[in-house]
Amino acid sequence: SPSEKGLSTTLPLFDKNGKVSRNGLIACQTCHDPHRWDPTKVIKEEHFKEEGTAQNSFLRLKNSPSPALCTNCHTEQAYVEKTDHDLNITAPEYKNNIGETPTESGACGVCHQVHNSRFKFKLWAQGFGNGKKLMNMMCNYCHSKDGIAKNKIPKIYTHPDGMLITNEGKDIKGKPDYFPIYNKVGALTTVGNISCPSCHDVHQWNPRFFRIGDGVNVEGTSENSFLRAQTYNLLCTDCHGLDALFRFKFYHDPEERVEKRSGPFIPINLKEKLLEQD
Repeated sequence: SPSEKGLSTTLPLFDKNGKVSRNGLIACQTCHDPHRWDPTKVIKEEHFKEEGTAQNSFLRLKNSPSPALCTNCHTEQAYVEKTDHDLNITAPEYKNNIGETPTESGACGVCHQVHNSRFKFKLWAQGFGNGKKLMNMMCNYCHSKDGIAKNKIPKIYTHPDGMLITNEGKDIKGKPDYFPIYNKVGALTTVGNISCPSCHDVHQWNPRFFRIGDGVNVEGTSENSFLRAQTYNLLCTDCHGLDALFRFKFYHDPEERVEKRSGPFIPINLKEKLLEQD
């Protein structure tokens, strides 16, 4: 049930007997009102031949262009609206894997297909790009030379192979130091390697502001660009110490991200102890 997942909603939930229950489960009627085709207006003329979209289809809330239905439950993902990842803004003619434009599918339906999705994982509505890890492959489908984000392809996007890290204690979603690590098939783990969503939250443009975007295609910086809050100051410092900010800022630059200064590397926690002894 939504309550077990920490979600709340104003949409109706139902118990096993079909009665409305605050702690019930999601059913078809949670999202659909079978007696009303359009949630915002009464249609008197015949419309039985009309092909449905995210704006009607007996939905209880209109889900396009603003994804009101999805975000009624998924509040943390609501901030994707009107950002660069809302293709209503950046690629309004683009189509998902069932041929729907962002207006027809809604902002969420570009990447997630609630009904009849070919992929159970994340209800994925796109293809998969290059990579060894599923989470990277999902991002690389668009961020590739033939993808809709072909102008935003990082020169390098992987952490060195064999450099496994642990995020134990920093794997609790909702906390400021949350730094997720995923295995090759996209499941959360506490030991592994960095993938795209370790540093990026694809639904929130600026980690400091919990709000939707401005409705324009914005050029990103190291302070926004769907980055998680203070990512460089979280897990990176455990290994890279005072060089963490530098390595974080130039992570996608294969030339600049490698430290060029000479001398032994001193982890930040050890350096602090040495300074305390002075």
